[in-house]
Amino acid sequence: MVEAYRQAEQEGLDLGQMVTLEEDDKVRARASSPTILEGATFPLRDAIRLMIAYSDNTATNLVLDAVGIPSTAATMEELGLPNSKIHSKVYRRETSAFPERSAEFGSARPTPTR
Repeated sequence: MVEAYRQAEQEGLDLGQMVTLEEDDKVRARASSPTILEGATFPLRDAIRLMIAYSDNTATNLVLDAVGIPSTAATMEELGLPNSKIHSKVYRRETSAFPERSAEFGSARPTPTR
């Protein structure tokens, strides 16, 4: 979320840009049923809200597609949180920007340790 809003403010990322959930985008949801239905089209801003409010893994991946994993990591480092980074899309380890960290921590390491 931080990176999406940073890009919107500093780089002109359009939070109103539409994203569409395709079959290949779906991953396990935290709850028993997904928050987003296949074929749904909605603004990136709503994907960010679903990612935060419902811990929706599919929405998280849609947001990561829009903002990029490496840029998210760079922003966390700039904020003084070098160990708080997403390594890959959720349940998609093959997308890892940090394979060694993914092997050790999984898709992310949210702990702001130094």
